[in-house]
Amino acid sequence: MSSIRGAVAAEWIKLRSVRATPLSAAVALAAALFIGLVDYGGAVDHWDAWTAAERARFDPVRYGFSGGFYVAVLAMGTLGTLAASSEYGTGQIRSTLAAVPRRGRVLLAKALVVGGAAAVFGQVLALLTFVLGMRALTGKHLAVALALAAFALKRRDV
Repeated sequence: MSSIRGAVAAEWIKLRSVRATPLSAAVALAAALFIGLVDYGGAVDHWDAWTAAERARFDPVRYGFSGGFYVAVLAMGTLGTLAASSEYGTGQIRSTLAAVPRRGRVLLAKALVVGGAAAVFGQVLALLTFVLGMRALTGKHLAVALALAAFALKRRDV
């Protein structure tokens, strides 16, 4: 099992078996969606009181991706830390290094699994936040279509 494919498969099993994985995902999901919806709702509620300059600066695509995503990044960082450190707490690192004696492969497998899972989760979270945010903005006719949002992000200097 010293191949990278076997190491990745083992790390995937270990990531799924850590109890904090679904908890971290739930915290990230709840925080990002709740804070994003609060931000979008605040924009809708205060739109009429905004000045022309504030309305011109308003970006409906990026507006809800603020505070909630910082909490989501923190939750995913916690997940990565727990994925790496949980083996040391239980002593399972000995069996991991016996199966894959090269530490570089173990580290690469952990990085691929945790990074890949966090990347996929982040994309799903961003899509959910965008869709729910656009639903909140339709009351003031501020919503944009997903295709227009993708075009706007490509054309803008990030």
